[in-house]
Amino acid sequence: MKRQVFLALLLCIALNVFSQNDSAAFVHGAWLSERIDGLVLRRCQFKHESLFASNQQILVWELAPTADFALRLAYRPERTKTSDMAREQHAVAAVNGSFFDMGHHNPVLFLRIDGVDLGQTSQGEAKLALDDYQFGTLAMVHDSIFILKTDTVPQWEESLPYPNLMTARPLLLFDGKTLPLREDLNFVNDRHNRTAVGIRADGTVLLVVVDGRAPEASGMSLQELQQVMWWLGCHTALNLDGGGSTTFYADWGGNHGVLNCPSDNGRFDHEGERTVSNAVLIVRKPKTESNPMFLLAW
Repeated sequence: MKRQVFLALLLCIALNVFSQNDSAAFVHGAWLSERIDGLVLRRCQFKHESLFASNQQILVWELAPTADFALRLAYRPERTKTSDMAREQHAVAAVNGSFFDMGHHNPVLFLRIDGVDLGQTSQGEAKLALDDYQFGTLAMVHDSIFILKTDTVPQWEESLPYPNLMTARPLLLFDGKTLPLREDLNFVNDRHNRTAVGIRADGTVLLVVVDGRAPEASGMSLQELQQVMWWLGCHTALNLDGGGSTTFYADWGGNHGVLNCPSDNGRFDHEGERTVSNAVLIVRKPKTESNPMFLLAW
């Protein structure tokens, strides 16, 4: 029954889409689901070039507003695997976070955790915000979560009152509408592994990973990722760091908890996880917390 409801939701969303063949393939894919105390894991591998004329693997964490879990941000000054950051914080689930300098390890977009500013937007990224992309900022205070449309005013994020902020790019959906993506940029058009965060109108948060750079999983362009986030019912959605950084973690099972196939080792297996600067975690709420989590997109 739950699977039928999920498929019906996807089908309703898919009626407005991209390509009827792709929307039908997405809705009727062999989706597998697991549920733990309101936290839902969904995953599907699309074979025989059945989605966007390509093979794809998609994994999704769904965090309902009434679940006994909360979203948290993690950062390490020295690059660390997403799975290691998750274990250190006793997280039940995680994905990699926003963009960082591969050589110097530092975030290249604004990052604040528990009121401490840990990363500033670099000059290069600030120019991209002006010329190429609409940035977005994931904001958290207590158990409220927002995705904000980032302003291009210098140090804009520093003025925000929220104790937890992560800026990334580009913003894919906002207030129920798709945002334009530049069609002359390789970062937009080429297929890569992708990681994204989205929020549905009912407050459900989605952490989404698309594998890539393998015959079994081609990866997606940002237009294709935007469409997938729409099909998944997101009202607002933000692209995070992708490529070899893309990682999807659960604190159960083998493979060190890595459920996707990170590509840094050049193989379609679970062993190619990259060290990164920051991550988005799902943690259990302390037992003393009884208020439901309210999630909004502004």
